Amino acid sequence: MPGTQTAQVKEETIPFEDWEEDFLTVADFQELRPGERAVLTPPDDLTVAEWVEKNIVLPSGPSAEPGPWSNLRTPYLVEIMNSFADPDVEEITMMCSAQVGKTATLLNICGYAIDQAPGDMILVQPKDDEVVKFSTKRLQPTLFASQTILDRHSGRKSDAKNKELGFAGMTIHLASSKSPSDLAGKPCRYVLADELDKYPAFSGRDGSPLDLARDRTITFRNRKIFKSSTPTTKDGAIWKEWEASTREHYWIPCPHCGKYQTLRMDRLKWPKDERNPAKIRTKNLAFYLCEHCEKDISDRERLAALKHGVWVPEDAVLKNGKVVGAPDSSHRGFHLSVFYSPWRSLSEIAAKRVAAGRDPAKLFVFVTQWLGEPFEEKTEKTTTTFLKTRVANYKQGHPPAGVKIITAGVDVQKDYFLYALRGWGYDFSSWLIQAGRINTWGALEDLLLKEAWGGLQISGMCIDSNYRTDEVYEFAMQFMDVVRPVRGLESIGGGIPYQTSRIRKDFFSGRNLPYSPTLWKLNTQFYKDKLSRLIHADPVAWWIHQDPAEDYLVQMCNEHKTFVPDRKKGGGKWVWVPRYHGAPNHFWDAEVYALAAADILEVASMKEEVPIRRRKKKKTRETNSRTRRGREKWIRQGKGWING
Repeated sequence: MPGTQTAQVKEETIPFEDWEEDFLTVADFQELRPGERAVLTPPDDLTVAEWVEKNIVLPSGPSAEPGPWSNLRTPYLVEIMNSFADPDVEEITMMCSAQVGKTATLLNICGYAIDQAPGDMILVQPKDDEVVKFSTKRLQPTLFASQTILDRHSGRKSDAKNKELGFAGMTIHLASSKSPSDLAGKPCRYVLADELDKYPAFSGRDGSPLDLARDRTITFRNRKIFKSSTPTTKDGAIWKEWEASTREHYWIPCPHCGKYQTLRMDRLKWPKDERNPAKIRTKNLAFYLCEHCEKDISDRERLAALKHGVWVPEDAVLKNGKVVGAPDSSHRGFHLSVFYSPWRSLSEIAAKRVAAGRDPAKLFVFVTQWLGEPFEEKTEKTTTTFLKTRVANYKQGHPPAGVKIITAGVDVQKDYFLYALRGWGYDFSSWLIQAGRINTWGALEDLLLKEAWGGLQISGMCIDSNYRTDEVYEFAMQFMDVVRPVRGLESIGGGIPYQTSRIRKDFFSGRNLPYSPTLWKLNTQFYKDKLSRLIHADPVAWWIHQDPAEDYLVQMCNEHKTFVPDRKKGGGKWVWVPRYHGAPNHFWDAEVYALAAADILEVASMKEEVPIRRRKKKKTRETNSRTRRGREKWIRQGKGWING
């Protein structure tokens, strides 16, 4: 600009020959401590798998096959380990069975990070007591068996704590999934989450353990998050992570036809008439059938084919041994079953499957721990659409001719009752007569005494006593021959359907008081199983009237039976639970109680010649209780087909 003076800057240069030499000589380098030399040494030009084979030595204690690591033993792990150093990969999910090298993979990439790409790391274990155990029994023996990793360690005790290991350029923090303070600490570059499906849904009052640990890596552009676990169910964390990944399977070529395939349970064969697991295992009776050429693949051929395997995403295809159409994703996911394990034979797998049979607990272990797949319950799914197939041509409140006896189930709420009346015929066939809501005890009494259903009355009523207990007992005492207060139990020893006990006892002697009503304790798992079988039976013998309320249909579908794994003891159990939290299931419970009433009355053994006797209507509820108890009991305990 006019009038502006520009400053003149003189560039000064230093002649090359005057540069001060500031580089380490070889002699200087040799005088440094091992840790200092390791920091100044540039990374090797090796893949993760190559580095592992060069540097990892399996210790004799925790390893079944101690000695230098060989990628030839488990070639399917090579690509998984290499993905840890892929700059385009941010997260790795490894969903697999036991005995395929899952933990070894985690330890190997941990060692690689220490030597080749240092950065603070958090390694998460499921429980508090497993943190120190994993550190002392698995992590430290494996890492310190490598001289390369030892050179990265200072040797100081302060750098070798059970929950914190210090190395040149990084620290490994070991954390429990149950400790929010462990998970939400300082930022770190790496997260390694072991046995993810054993983590609680929430860490204390905070978010999920994985999310807490993942948040620590936000500031690192080159972060890596590695997750591994055997699965449990499709509600488990590892399945959800796997679903969000590339979902890759290991394809191997058939030794006979050369065509690639994954190894699946439905291709494993053994003699159909052989049901002895020990014989299948010891005599090696199992073999694998190629899905293309139908030729047998032996254990030796199966293991030899592993080194030619290829990881293929579900959304890609394999052409001439090359993956085509791989998704562009920073989250790679790998699935492995026991079929790829060099430590399990085909006959061992077959024997384990035969031993599991139909036992849900054993099947759960086989599917999750051997096949590496989430366990799915195999129960009948009741839907409103299905229930409508049970609708018959008769009106509500008008029982068909086949009805010989009526039972009622009542679910008690704070200020109302939901009930179901079911008519029963021979061979345990049944028809819904009426289902609805009433608000008062007087209305419930009217329902009990009503004779509007083809001249029939309610022969037995089971009413829930878990709520408004005293009121239920008082009502039951007025109609002791018909009304049975019930309480549901998840199970009863020996699988029996119900137990009884007297409600009222003498305060001093503990003996049952005369005229005390009986409390019927129902095995709800038993009766819900039985109700489900009746609903789904073929030929149909469980019917609904022609105009059921939508609310009734929906509530009848709001419980299902599912397998709940026991993560502490292993295995698990089948239980009936609501389909979702807070799902109303009152009509379902009422139908369960009506079924229990039919069982108590021994309706299944009803004979055609048995007459149905009716009781007279009471005038009021306030009638003297002794008079009520003294009236003719039209149902007598222990007599004939009706057993009160």
